[in-house]
Amino acid sequence: AVGNVLQRGGESAWYRLSVRRPVPALKATVADNTMVLEPGKTHEITVTVTRQHGFDAPLQIRTASLPEGVRAEPVEVSAKGGATTLKLVAADSAAPFSGPIGIQVVETGSGREHAVTMDLVSAGENNGVPQGFRRLVLESISQFWLTVLPAPAPAKAVETK
Repeated sequence: AVGNVLQRGGESAWYRLSVRRPVPALKATVADNTMVLEPGKTHEITVTVTRQHGFDAPLQIRTASLPEGVRAEPVEVSAKGGATTLKLVAADSAAPFSGPIGIQVVETGSGREHAVTMDLVSAGENNGVPQGFRRLVLESISQFWLTVLPAPAPAKAVETK
């Protein structure tokens, strides 16, 4: 059945229908676009991978543009997809940093990269407009902000007399 969402169709209404075979694809998202990391500590990022329309290539999650002193080992994604944890690890000597990083899902066979994104405000959220915005100029982002805090100052020894 084809209809109008406002239920105002009729014999004078024209509809255009397009039918295509689904193309295997994937969607990879994170819930937050900012990360704070302390020297000598680890920050876990949950990346949710949704395999669509029979997408079955083996996948890894990798990072790009990490600052010196911060590393993240590639993580294999389950054949079923779902939530996968990526760990950012800062060395004790990691310098303070504040800037963008990238996270990708890479097909291990072909090397094809898929950006991990974070969805911005959706139409279903209360964003100040009745019924929400239907379309945004920018609906998702694929760069994430990493802040590496300065190392804590060493504690001063207290002399007692």
